[in-house]
Amino acid sequence: MVYLIFLILGLFILGYILMDLYLKISLKIKLLDEPKKFSMHMSATPTGSGIIFVILYIIFIAGIRILELNSLIEYTYPNRFYLLNFFIIVISLMSFWDDFKNIHPNIRFFFQIIFVSFSLPLIDVEILNNYIPLKLILFIIVLYWVYQINCINFIDGLDGFLATYSIFFFFNFLFYF
Repeated sequence: MVYLIFLILGLFILGYILMDLYLKISLKIKLLDEPKKFSMHMSATPTGSGIIFVILYIIFIAGIRILELNSLIEYTYPNRFYLLNFFIIVISLMSFWDDFKNIHPNIRFFFQIIFVSFSLPLIDVEILNNYIPLKLILFIIVLYWVYQINCINFIDGLDGFLATYSIFFFFNFLFYF
């Protein structure tokens, strides 16, 4: 448990360092989001910094695996955990690409539906299956996940709202699953 706490603290510090480095680089090479009609910011703002969270996520998964292989922690992976990791990274990279080259919303929505649908085997819905038909449950889950992805992507540009919303979502997700 102590090793896991050190891993998380290390990632927090690394995240701070990487974010600072990314912001300096993005200002230098002009990876900026220009204000638009409905933008919350009035001047050019660095964009694409969400890639830092993907990097930290990959490092966290690798760190967990290293700790587990060295018998420092015991970790039970959920069913088909590799699918979840793959699709989280693919959707994140798609959002990162969208920060620089606008992907048409219909195309992005289509791929989000596909990626989320392929992630459905990760979910155990037997509790709800007695009360609601399985196809309806899966349809609602897909819509909810895509809704969450787009809410986070929308809120991403609003200062401080994303962190608060993500913490709220995390505890809801933790409670449900």
